[in-house]
Amino acid sequence: MTKITNQHGAEFDMDAVANLMDDDIREALHSQGFDSDQAFFEAYCRAHAELYGEEFTFATRNPQV
Repeated sequence: MTKITNQHGAEFDMDAVANLMDDDIREALHSQGFDSDQAFFEAYCRAHAELYGEEFTFATRNPQV
């Protein structure tokens, strides 16, 4: 179980976070071969914000799921 941390210091299980990611973004980034789940998470958050114009739930100060 890999833990990732958002920019506000909140820690999450990467498997749980991945289940709530946009499938298309997640798959597009997966093929880029990141060296850690943390790097993947950070790239995903940037891509999500670009596509949707808002932060990914787990990137916010108080994630509500």
